[in-house]
Amino acid sequence: DFMNVFLRPDGRFMPCESLYNYPLGDRPGLWGRAAEEVQALYGSTGLVMGEETGLMPDHISMEMLFMSYLIENGLHDLQWKFLDEHLVRWIPEYCDEVRRHAGTVFYKEVANVMKEFILSEYEALGGERNGT
Repeated sequence: DFMNVFLRPDGRFMPCESLYNYPLGDRPGLWGRAAEEVQALYGSTGLVMGEETGLMPDHISMEMLFMSYLIENGLHDLQWKFLDEHLVRWIPEYCDEVRRHAGTVFYKEVANVMKEFILSEYEALGGERNGT
């Protein structure tokens, strides 16, 4: 099931933000604006991410690693910015695609947990920002 969902030869379901979150009028593609933006965000905190892994800066694993760094270090303003401008704009849609195409309960549930985490963090931080 992993191969069928995540390593398709046609590139569908590749977990990179640039394939889901791109400016109106642009086409989805690797190393799009989102990849450049998240790489700049990583650099703004002094982090250099992805070089040792060979993964794109906007790969879901790199973005979630950065999110964990923001949470662990209490960088709430940057966490909100990252959620608002990046994670909520593509991960829920990506998770819905995984759920539609996964053949096993395991990957469907992993996608569900990921989506719920992103949306609950967004809601919680949005409440903090609005004083609720």
